[in-house]
Order: sequence, then structure tokens, then C-alpha cells
Amino acid sequence: MRQRNRTGLVVVVVALVVAVAPAAAQLAPVRVRGLAFDSLRGRPLTDALVMVIGMRGSTTTDANGRFQFDSVAPGVHTFIVQHSALDSVGLQGISRRATVDPTHTDIRLAVPSFHTLWKGACGGAPPDDSGFVYGTIRDVANSAPVANARVDLSWIVTRYDKLQGLRQTRVSGRTLTDAHGGYVVCGVPVATHWLKVVAATASAQGAIDVPPADLRLQRRDLLIGPTAEQDSTSRGTITGVLTDQDGDPFSEARIVLDDSTEVRSDGDGRFAFRNIVAGTRLVEIMSIGMVPIVMAVDVFPADSAAITLQLRRVTTLDVVRVTASSRGRRIAQGIEERRKNAFGYSMDMTEIQAHASLATVMNDFPGVRVDQRGVGDYRILISDGRGELCSPEVWVDGARVGLAAMMMIRPRDVMAVEYFARAGTVPMEFRRTERQNACGAIIVWTHWAFGR
Repeated sequence: MRQRNRTGLVVVVVALVVAVAPAAAQLAPVRVRGLAFDSLRGRPLTDALVMVIGMRGSTTTDANGRFQFDSVAPGVHTFIVQHSALDSVGLQGISRRATVDPTHTDIRLAVPSFHTLWKGACGGAPPDDSGFVYGTIRDVANSAPVANARVDLSWIVTRYDKLQGLRQTRVSGRTLTDAHGGYVVCGVPVATHWLKVVAATASAQGAIDVPPADLRLQRRDLLIGPTAEQDSTSRGTITGVLTDQDGDPFSEARIVLDDSTEVRSDGDGRFAFRNIVAGTRLVEIMSIGMVPIVMAVDVFPADSAAITLQLRRVTTLDVVRVTASSRGRRIAQGIEERRKNAFGYSMDMTEIQAHASLATVMNDFPGVRVDQRGVGDYRILISDGRGELCSPEVWVDGARVGLAAMMMIRPRDVMAVEYFARAGTVPMEFRRTERQNACGAIIVWTHWAFGR
């Protein structure tokens, strides 16, 4: 694993420059056509905003990433493209400076490839299974970059073994910010897990979880504040409004701050967190049947951060059929077949992600009793059909594990949970070979099993 403080290189390579020829004199305006392409995702940039510096007006790309300007004066021009896909990786836009004349009317603007960005940020060629995380650390009091801050990035590596069950190992990387507050951590595995970023100096600190991403690079900026207890003038507020796909207020959604404090949206779709510590905070919005939203919110002292979000519905298993690996599609088919047979109960991602833990998920199944022993510690009991209580067997992604392994899994990582209340209803592939199940079974399927 390598860490290099070369954040600037990630931005520098975005500007692509071509040779500049002398401007043609006394030539009539020409029609310019172009293509905007996202090399990171391997697809055209659709509905991207395209501008030419010094020219009035702009245009947008079509479904194939193509754009056109009908009247461009011959000469040297700078073309700029902006798109939400660029914002998501921390790029403000892509640009190209090119000469336009009757013989040069085609322009291509492309996001640099991952290999190019890796070389600028980390050096050399990237490993097949690794990416990098970069960003800027700033002081919450004045937004000034913080130099020489220690940045720790950690993540969980999960492995499944049919003999040893679920095994999780925490891996970490560390670096220092440069003079401009920038940092880069290289060698981060392709993000199928949540990452934790912690930044600290002698007098300030901050931390945030980073959700999984489809790309091999992520940008995570962080505001850090005093380590000492803050008074009310050093705290802030987050307010928000939620709507559905039709624009109507969305009530009773769960909004969780930093995986700890929870509120619900009211009848007008509004919610608020007041008197909270200033800095970068993580907000998660969940409701049954809706796509979860995870976002970082910068909270400044004595200020209010306002957010407006629209929730949309999702059909999880339909998504799985399209996006999962071949193994994932077989798992989805098996879940559907068992659901049709009606021997057990099942819950998919649309319902699971509205829960704070798998303990509360299990509470929603009939006949299940969850005894909470402490924070993150519980036992699950069901009837054995003879008037006694028993502990169901637990399977995770096809491997038989203990309840302790299930406790390590968060609802956000789960695609489906199946519950079979009686030993006789447990599918044959989930019955122990050495003896019949003494109780029912809980079967948990995570994102990792689906290959997403």
C-alpha cells in the first residue's frame, strides 16, 4: 500500500491541451460538433453542460454524448464540460483548448482514464483490485486547509469460508496532508465495503464513513473541529425537506445522523437536527420501499445547513437480475422460488434498509423474540414447536455461521433475509448434514454474495 500527498495531480490531469495553431483571419463562423465521454465509467456523458469560454450561450449533450455549436468563430477556444458524474468524483469539469477552423470542427472531451489518474496520484500502474481515496482537510472555523493533519483510512475485508464461516479483518492506511490540506491514500480495495476516514491534529479532529462506490477512486473532503467540548456558538443545525417522486411531502422517513441520532420526517416532509457538533456529518435517509440516501453534510458553527431531497422507489430483486453476477442471479431466483413455496418468510433490501440493525429486522418476523443484552449484543429465540424456545441456525451467503457473525453485518450491506420457523421447512441445502436442524434457520444474503 502506498500513500502519496499528490492530490494536485488528480486535478491537473483533467485539463487536456492540444497544439495551438495561429488563428485564421477573416474566416466565416463554422459549425463545431463534439463528443463528451466518461472514460472512468466507459460511457458517454449524457445531458452534460457544454460551454465555450468567451461565447454566449451553452448546449447540452444528447443520449450519445454528442453536442453541437452552430456558429463558432475560427480561432483558439476553450471548451468546458460539466456533469454530475464529474462532481461525484470531485472533478469540477473537464476542458480542452483547441483550434477551430474549417478543417478542424470536431472536438472530443474525455474524462481521464483511471490509469491516468492513478499515475498522477500514486505513480506507476494500478493493481487490478485497488483504487485510491483523496480529498482536502479543512478547518471548520474558517474553511482554511489544514497542513500536516494525520489522515487514517480503514475498511473491513470480509471473507466467507464454509468451515470457519464469516471472517472480517480491519485494514488501514495512513498519510499526512500536504501544504494545501490535500491527501491521497492509494491501495484501497475496490469499494464494496464502507470506509472510515479520520483526520486529526493536536487540537482538531473529524471522522466520517464513506459508502461503497462503483468507481475505483473517491473524493472525500472533511471539515475538522476542536477536540475540546464545544459551546452552543460552535454548534450548528441541519434542516431538510423530503418529497416523493411526485413532489409531495414524504413523512415518517428515518433520518439518521452519524449512525447514532435519529429523527423522523413530519407531515410536511421536514426534519431537523439541532445543536450538533460542527464539521462534516453523515446523514442517512431510509424508508421501506425507497432507495436509501447517504450524503455528507458540512455543518458550520452558528449556521444551518439546509438540504432538499427526493426519494424514489426501488424493486430490489428486479435490480439484482440486471446488475448481479451469475451467482447473484441464481441466489435471487432461489429466494423467489422459496418465497412462492410459502414455507418461510423473507424480507428484501427495500424493507431491510429502513432498520437500524438486523436485530430489529428479525423483530418484524412472526414468532421471533430478540433479547437485547447490550449495544450490538443480542440473542434470537423462536419456538421449537414443542413448547420450548430454541436458537435458530444462522447462514450468511451460503455459509453456516454463528449469531456473532450476523451481529457484525449492518442492514445497509444486506440484500435479503429469509426466516424458516420450523426445522421441517428449512430448505435441504441449508440443513446440516450431520443431523437434522434442532430449530429453524435464518439466512442472510449480503451485497458480496451478489457480486455487486
